[in-house]
Amino acid sequence: MPHVTLQGGPRGIKLYQVGGKSFVLFRTPRPDAVDPETGEPYPDVIMFWVPSEVDKQALLQDPSLPFFSTSHFETTRPCGCVRAASANSPGSS
Repeated sequence: MPHVTLQGGPRGIKLYQVGGKSFVLFRTPRPDAVDPETGEPYPDVIMFWVPSEVDKQALLQDPSLPFFSTSHFETTRPCGCVRAASANSPGSS
């Protein structure tokens, strides 16, 4: 994308911005996104911001995109989270 910059965010996370506004970051492991089998925090969660709550709900409700969730990160802007491993798994394109 034109004009995208990579910033170092808090705790060393990668934070991508356009015009000083963040749109995606690679989260550090947190206790609110865990593997149900092991109980270990996922190390590969990507958070991204979308323009509106309507856009976020469209992603969440699309059955062809089963890897999106919202319970992992609270923010004042609509956002969604996806596990990087899930995004690259078969059938997720």
